[in-house]
Amino acid sequence: MKRIFTLLIAAFAGVQVQAQSLYGDMETWRSYSAGFPPKSMEAPQGWNCPDSIAVTFGYEKQLFKTTDAHGGSYAAKVITVTQGPFGSVPGVLTNATINVDIANRTFTLSGGTPLAGRVNYINAWVKYSPMGDDSANIVANAIITGGASDGTDSSLGMGFAAFSALPGYTLISVPLTYDDPNSKPDAIQVIFASSGSQPVDSSVLYVDDVSYTLFPVAVTTVENNIKVSCYPNPAHNTFYVQGPDNMELHWQACNISGQEVGSATIKGNTPVDITGYMPGMYFYTVTDTKGNVLQRSKFTVER
Repeated sequence: MKRIFTLLIAAFAGVQVQAQSLYGDMETWRSYSAGFPPKSMEAPQGWNCPDSIAVTFGYEKQLFKTTDAHGGSYAAKVITVTQGPFGSVPGVLTNATINVDIANRTFTLSGGTPLAGRVNYINAWVKYSPMGDDSANIVANAIITGGASDGTDSSLGMGFAAFSALPGYTLISVPLTYDDPNSKPDAIQVIFASSGSQPVDSSVLYVDDVSYTLFPVAVTTVENNIKVSCYPNPAHNTFYVQGPDNMELHWQACNISGQEVGSATIKGNTPVDITGYMPGMYFYTVTDTKGNVLQRSKFTVER
């Protein structure tokens, strides 16, 4: 079992607008039972974990409902646990279906949350209490359901983030990278793990308020041959956008809920007034007059 979940993390570790909920508020939980004699289990609506597999084979569950939440009443808590002879096994929470072949110690993930566009970022509020030098992971995989020749899901874009201790809830935004800028996935898989490839017992990861940010529907490509600079980051009252002196550009900023908070016409080095922006994270897009995206990234406003 340790190999199964170590593979789950290691398989993704080398891979490097409008926000919508990913069943992410963790407020509604479903109850079920597993093992013999049956043990009471629960999981957030729309999310899965390997607890039923672990309990069936006499091991400990690793997912818990907690009132230590970022928003609302509840959050998900996943814990790295020593599972008998398998050693320390990461706690895993995913919106995909986990298919495990115990005999061969292999796994697959299938399905996920249906999409209405191409995902730019996966956003989650997380808190992490690691043991030793442990680190937690977030993996995102944009797929076409059943798109591979053998009928399994095919991956079009991926994202990965690893982080160490976070004593308070912190927003982590994971950017997805696509091989084909015109790809159109139909579902997104997200995996949270309480440990990396060398898990340490009792590392605890809290997850709440998960969302995803879509590329603008009209955007089909990203042009990389025009230099654009945006600074400083973090910003306070003024954010500078610098492009070619002879080219007019358009800058647009959105908050993490996907609402437009500002825009500006850019030519050369142009200051953008952000004094009215609340402290926090924002996404921005710079386009040319034809709508081609020249740069898309994020910045933070501090006061």
